[in-house]
Amino acid sequence: MEPARAPLDPFGLTPDTAAYVPRPATERALEELLTAVRSGPEPVALLGPAGVGKTLLLHLLAERAGPAFRSIYLPNPKLDPEELCTWVVRGLGAPADEDPVRLLRAAAAHLREQEQACLLLVDDADALGAVTAAWLGRFAREAGGGLRVALAAADVPGARRALAAIGATQVVRLDTPMSIDETREYLAWRLRHAGAPAATQERIGGANVADLYRVAGGNPRRLHLAVAALLRGGHAELVEDDLDQQAARAALALAAPPRAPRVAPSPAPDVRPRAKAGPSRRGRGALLVAAGLAAVAALFALAKLGRG
Repeated sequence: MEPARAPLDPFGLTPDTAAYVPRPATERALEELLTAVRSGPEPVALLGPAGVGKTLLLHLLAERAGPAFRSIYLPNPKLDPEELCTWVVRGLGAPADEDPVRLLRAAAAHLREQEQACLLLVDDADALGAVTAAWLGRFAREAGGGLRVALAAADVPGARRALAAIGATQVVRLDTPMSIDETREYLAWRLRHAGAPAATQERIGGANVADLYRVAGGNPRRLHLAVAALLRGGHAELVEDDLDQQAARAALALAAPPRAPRVAPSPAPDVRPRAKAGPSRRGRGALLVAAGLAAVAALFALAKLGRG
């Protein structure tokens, strides 16, 4: 007997492509993103206000791009170039290497030869440092299509600085809020998708749609928060108070410095006393051989990955 499945949360804040409710503004943005990543190496950036659904569209872009694109999602880009390369090559399934930049360059060249590409999806791109952003723009152009880059960010000064550092970038905007009719359809579809009880559907529908729309202003994230507050027994005024409190907490969380994705630590340094002289000729030869074998193994693994 199969275990009972946990009920779906129709208004959770985690992006769920299966619960996507299309509307003209999001479909237009998705089509522009797809056209950009398929056309060439120039990065593309999706800009819009917080909560409008940019992260969800990045995940939908990965699904719609097709099998020729191997998508890697980067949720926190506050990394230096080497850390960013490590994240990407591990996402591609390549073995660890002492030089992830070289390995990513080899991977991009291999994918390009196979008429494929790595699609790097950079969320919260306003956190990209200028050095990493400039490096990423150069790398994408030099990769000749082997690495495509799609970024998403709120239209804030940090995002504009990052895009200026990246260089030539196509910009797609998603800043059209949902209408009240789209809000009504959005609520009804997500409730049906989650199999919500009839009582819940009745409570959220009807006259409450207008109140929820007024509070959320057509913003999906605010709508999710408003529904959650309403289901806890609040009225429209209490929902607004709850949203203001959550917005304040979110602002405090964003003010804290973001943590970079964890990467495997480097081996502990050898602290034993050593002679001041450099390695012998035999030692240098051994290091070169070891490096060559590592490179061959990495490229063989990439070739095998490409055939898989």
